[in-house]
Amino acid sequence: MELEVKHSRTYIDMQTICYGDRIRVSFDVKTPPLRVPRLVLQPIIENAYKHGIGGMAGQGELLVHSELKEDGITISVEDNGNNFDDDKLEQLRTLLKHSTDRIEETTGLINVHRRIQLHYGTDYGLEVSRSSLGGLKVQIHLGVK
Repeated sequence: MELEVKHSRTYIDMQTICYGDRIRVSFDVKTPPLRVPRLVLQPIIENAYKHGIGGMAGQGELLVHSELKEDGITISVEDNGNNFDDDKLEQLRTLLKHSTDRIEETTGLINVHRRIQLHYGTDYGLEVSRSSLGGLKVQIHLGVK
């Protein structure tokens, strides 16, 4: 888990060089001694920059935080992007729900979701919702395996 968080922080540092102070970032992720599949957090953060806040004219916000639970950890990635409407959100929820039905689907979110479920089981994976910031919120549910 620690290496995954380190890679994600490095990615954010690189984006900060590109975007400067146009995007405010809050990063507070606990690193319990868990073995997690590689590249489960950084691709979600990358999607937030690429599809949520990277092209915004105004101030972008990115929140990355975690919540330790008895059966694992949930890491949330939230942004204030304004190009993700309710129809797109529902489409993404449907894709995640049926991710094992359509093997040809290869988006980053779907790949991360599948890998988490292969590692921990179907009770884990990604969950998407509207962020309190107004953009997308992706929760990454990981177990203690």
